[in-house]
Amino acid sequence: MQFRFHSLGKCLGLAVALAVGLSVSARAQVVPDYYPADYAQIIKAAKAEKQLVVYSTLPASIWKSILGAFNAKFPEITVKTTDFSGDEVFARQAAEVNSGTASADVLVSTSLRGFAEAAESGKVFSKYKSAEEAHLPEWSRPLPGAYTLAINPQFLMYNKKLISPDAAPQGISDIVQKLKSQPAAYEKKLGTYDPLQNASGRTGLATYVKHNPEAWKVLDALTPSSRYELAVGGLLTKLVTGEYSVVYNVTAAALGVAESNRAYKDLIGWNFQRDGTVIIPLGIGMTEKAPNPNAAKLFLDFALSHAGQVAVGQGGMTPYRDDVKKEEIKFFTYKEIVDAVGQENIIVAGPTKKQIEIEAEFVADWKRRLGK
Repeated sequence: MQFRFHSLGKCLGLAVALAVGLSVSARAQVVPDYYPADYAQIIKAAKAEKQLVVYSTLPASIWKSILGAFNAKFPEITVKTTDFSGDEVFARQAAEVNSGTASADVLVSTSLRGFAEAAESGKVFSKYKSAEEAHLPEWSRPLPGAYTLAINPQFLMYNKKLISPDAAPQGISDIVQKLKSQPAAYEKKLGTYDPLQNASGRTGLATYVKHNPEAWKVLDALTPSSRYELAVGGLLTKLVTGEYSVVYNVTAAALGVAESNRAYKDLIGWNFQRDGTVIIPLGIGMTEKAPNPNAAKLFLDFALSHAGQVAVGQGGMTPYRDDVKKEEIKFFTYKEIVDAVGQENIIVAGPTKKQIEIEAEFVADWKRRLGK
């Protein structure tokens, strides 16, 4: 029997080629093939860090699907999340950084003001450019270092015992018309968020007013029959009991609550607001002084990827990537909203100084109209 021996150089070349091939193969298994060739180093370093801290405004129930999908790919990394208020996310992180205490690696918040002020300071978010950036719509990355985890579209809901689905309003201005033609079903039976106490309510109405010349005329017509609630719980409870027949400008969070409760699900119907659907981004960003920077990069990229956005949708939130399909998620996608109401009726509220000024102007006008 004859044996063939390779030279040391050939053996080393074969070993290197094999190692590179395995590295590329391993990378392709857990991240998209368009990621940088050296991305495996980020994965390796992230696994060595072993943990990640996310300050967020999301409850554990929503994080469950996202973290489950992330840990299916990267089980070596333990992710800890919080359920803070929108502004508390930024206040807590700032206080800890200023005191020299280890803080969050990633921030997730509904606070447009918080993101606008953080981005303007230039000291909160990392300059890391996500590997997914080229695959995201421009509006979803409005500030350096800040991206969009999910969107929160506003729509209307109605009590199906009081209003049949085929007669339900299709928008805010349509509610005004039905208020005139069917007063018994609508008069004094409308609800929405209190724009002076609820951030989403303020953002929604302020943005609607800014982009619709007829908005104040519509709101003035609705005000006598509307009551204002602090949170979604009050709106849904009164909608189910029949105290309200319609609630408008509610966020997608309301749909998640309604769908998870059998009593609510059987009684509540919903429609997109076809005369103006305000989209409120749920922001996400890696912090400049992240204690676990590689794990933060890995998590941010995953959350913005197709797989991450599918997990976002399976958790009940609204994904915005065009490559996420309806059958992959729980409710609906950004593309479905556009198809339903038309791109011209989509209004994105950005985390910018201009948006903050729009809301301040609205609050002043609102108080004056209510005599406050």
